Amino acid sequence: MPGPASDRGRTRPVRELGFAGIHLLVLSSFALAQPLFSLLSENVVFFAARGSSRWEIVAFALGVVLVPPLLLLAVEALVGLVHRGAAAGLHLIFVGLLAGLVAMQAVNRIGDPPRSVFAVVVVGVAAGIAFAYARLDAIRSVLTVLGPAPLLFLGLFLFGSPVAKLTLAEDAQARPADVQGRAPVVMVVFDEFPSLSLLDRSGRIDPVRYPNFAALAGDATWFRNATTVQGNTSLAVPAILTGLYPRDVSKIPIASDYPRNLFTLLGGGYRLNVTESVTRLCPGSLCSESSGEGFPARLESLASDLSVVYLHMVLPSDLRDRLPSVTATWGDFRGGGGRTRREEDVRHGLERGFLQKRLFPGSVRDRDLRFRVFADSIRPSRKPELSFLHVLLPHYGWVYLPSGKRYANAATIAGLVDDSWTDDEVLADQGWQRHLLQVGFVDTLLGELVQSLRRRGLYDRSLIVLTADHGVSFRPGGPRRVTTAENLPDLAFVPLLVKAPGQTAGQVVDEHVQTVDILPTVADALGISLPWRVDGQSALDRSFHPTALVQIYKTSGGSLAERVSSLERRRDELLEQKISLFDDRDRGEGLYRFGPHRELVGRQVPSLDAGLADGLTVDLDLGDRIRVDPESGTMPARITGRLSGEAAGPGLDLAVSVDGRVEAVTRSYVFQGDPALSALVPEASLSAGVHRIEIFQVDASGRLFRIPPGR
Repeated sequence: MPGPASDRGRTRPVRELGFAGIHLLVLSSFALAQPLFSLLSENVVFFAARGSSRWEIVAFALGVVLVPPLLLLAVEALVGLVHRGAAAGLHLIFVGLLAGLVAMQAVNRIGDPPRSVFAVVVVGVAAGIAFAYARLDAIRSVLTVLGPAPLLFLGLFLFGSPVAKLTLAEDAQARPADVQGRAPVVMVVFDEFPSLSLLDRSGRIDPVRYPNFAALAGDATWFRNATTVQGNTSLAVPAILTGLYPRDVSKIPIASDYPRNLFTLLGGGYRLNVTESVTRLCPGSLCSESSGEGFPARLESLASDLSVVYLHMVLPSDLRDRLPSVTATWGDFRGGGGRTRREEDVRHGLERGFLQKRLFPGSVRDRDLRFRVFADSIRPSRKPELSFLHVLLPHYGWVYLPSGKRYANAATIAGLVDDSWTDDEVLADQGWQRHLLQVGFVDTLLGELVQSLRRRGLYDRSLIVLTADHGVSFRPGGPRRVTTAENLPDLAFVPLLVKAPGQTAGQVVDEHVQTVDILPTVADALGISLPWRVDGQSALDRSFHPTALVQIYKTSGGSLAERVSSLERRRDELLEQKISLFDDRDRGEGLYRFGPHRELVGRQVPSLDAGLADGLTVDLDLGDRIRVDPESGTMPARITGRLSGEAAGPGLDLAVSVDGRVEAVTRSYVFQGDPALSALVPEASLSAGVHRIEIFQVDASGRLFRIPPGR
């Protein structure tokens, strides 16, 4: 291939342009397509959770292989019309850029070097490959020989990987069981919801913090020692809906892999009102949930999410920390941080009945609206209705206060790195606090659902089932979601409340029940005989035999097991720890009075004789004067900022005051390389108007030293 300075002024021959296109296609496939194909082949749930059709997947695959090199080649061709040498030089730049993308991924796989080292290595590799490409015929020949590689990557992805279950499988045809519709069924599966979160010091559902769960338990059967069988949503929810242990971890949560489930059991005798967030177990012939978006819009959403995923693959770690998380949900990564719909739009959408179709099913954004749309959709009908909702609540990200208002600066989770907690106990406890506050909002939503059912005359005669797919852990130094022997009590125990039709008296069952028992329990409550074999058994049957082991199947294969009695003891120890942190007797400030020098919370600053901190300044993200609008859906309750000065660093005990009253205590930590702070103040401390926020350093004796604002 001629160098960039040769044959100036003449346009590039078609043959030369063709070889340039082949080389860009190959390099782009190694830099973009193959890494994404490899990742998505191992995470097929990404497509299943979005409800992606086979043609959307095919269009995505063709686009990621063909569009980038065609765009680059088009730019080259246009420049070549003006100056051949410039086009050749531009081609070398493109070669270097694509080689640099390959190098970035390789460096990230090898280690986590400082950004300066990362940049030097990547630029050096990119420049070296571009130079070798320009000077060595062998390099260009190798790329020419590799010309078929993009087609190979494409074919393996679409037809030779687990994605083929979505691209090749015929649409699952429902074979509903021959059952007669009986009582209406309302079933809600929450996500990342350990039953421990609901308990007070006596082991009951806390009637003050969570009054609506407690009220429902007063009418229902509460299986206090229910446990999940899987810690991964894509396998845990199918276990609930099929009654089968998740032994085969290669299955993806679609109807063709799980043809016998709750929906096909009741689909012949019930009208189905189904909202699935991650799974797609209800066959299209029975359920027709749609996002309401056209094909181009869905592809645009797919491309947007995958661009975030790709940036996580190529950027160094300090820059990845600034990206939206891709571990909280299966999509809508750029939109997960805040509300996008005004309340009047919500009301209009509910009245017109179209809002449900515009909510992305697997997104953590608008989860409150998704729940409310579901509750509003449950209405009396001639044919009994199965109303099913799997909702990503109280799932991370934690953004809701019990009132339902979101708090500002909620996107980051202090102390959570690569979905594991750091060793900082204060930050892990803050995560726990934010989870419990969000559970308070879930309780509010449950109250709205029950009220709606009562208003429509459905509550008494319905079978109501509430449960969750798995729990969540807040152990310093441990993973948030991955099940280990240490955090087994955190993730295993889940709520399970079953209110039978006509039931008015509550009952507590302490026998061990598993989530695979839910389907046969539902069938038993409806007087239906299951037409196929399941692993679970009806917890309502007098012949029920509880298992002595809690067994959690692992996504990597195998399982973790522990005796129920042992796990209950460890759960009770964790409950004691929760109560010691978040005193359930301190109703007003119990979820805020924790951390270093917790005795300061609630005290007035003037009475504490605060001095001035030496060598410290603070810059608050929301400023030191915050305005509260009671009509807004957002509350500036999370106080975050950066510390500067000679004395700045991690591990400093801090206090946060609102209008001269200490409302929270915390400890500084390192965020994106800088000393930082994070704390939540009570919503009750933020009445309408402007409030003064001050930060204090706290010494070992509990004395406060005011930290002045920085720039």
